[in-house]
Amino acid sequence: MGALVLLPVPTFVALNTGSPVAITVAIVIGFVLACHGSVGVQMSYFPELFGNRYRYAGVALGREFSSVVGGGVAPLICAGLMAAFGGSWVPVAIYMMVIMAISFAASLIAPETKDRDLNVPQDAA
Repeated sequence: MGALVLLPVPTFVALNTGSPVAITVAIVIGFVLACHGSVGVQMSYFPELFGNRYRYAGVALGREFSSVVGGGVAPLICAGLMAAFGGSWVPVAIYMMVIMAISFAASLIAPETKDRDLNVPQDAA
């Protein structure tokens, strides 16, 4: 996930070159390796954050609210940033980096779930 904090700038630079090779490399590194690598871990980690009584609701509400706030309004924010800064991609890259830095910090302060029995109420809280 830490790589996602740094990837917006090189990705926008690669996209602006117009080179199919640079664009392909940016997509493979950015989306396939970094994004899908972190999403794959999330699907096993998020259920472990909640006790068995609230697990489904906790994961569903957490993922869906974050997708609305983080993904639903992001295109509007990015379009506004590009309009405000004369079509420059730099504010969009900064916005992406800030959002990923917040996500990275949240993952660092999240509780460790290793060696917890999630069926025991004390361990699953």
